[in-house]
Amino acid sequence: MIEEHGVTASARHEAGLAAPKVDQYLLIAKARELSELLEESEEVREFVAAEEAMLNDPEAMRLLKEAEEAKNYTHFAAATRDKALSKRAMEDYRKAEAAQREYPPIRRYNEAKDRLQAMLDRLNAIITYPITGKENPGGGVGGCGSGGSCGGCSR
Repeated sequence: MIEEHGVTASARHEAGLAAPKVDQYLLIAKARELSELLEESEEVREFVAAEEAMLNDPEAMRLLKEAEEAKNYTHFAAATRDKALSKRAMEDYRKAEAAQREYPPIRRYNEAKDRLQAMLDRLNAIITYPITGKENPGGGVGGCGSGGSCGGCSR
């Protein structure tokens, strides 16, 4: 809550007083400060290390490519309207997805990505609270920029 001379923003609003002006340069400076703190966080360090390890692992790259190709083939198979072909394509895709998820470097990357995303979601909830008035505007199911589904905000 922004406080000016001991009066909170909500008290000023209730009294019909104008809100204090916020210096845009100060907001940008604080955002840069936050980004520097994020860069030093354990979640970011773990994510970057896991991503680098995964990208430099030939087997991980092969498994990712195989899963992507299997996924693309399911789209082709669905377009043919051949149910047997579609079923086989989906089975192959599920196997390729499971193989990649279980491979340790890919699993570590996904776990690190999930931890980082959880931290970013918490920060986003804090930052957007003054706008939304809600602790968790996304409803905990993803939302804007999370890679998840829409949480049903008013936008």
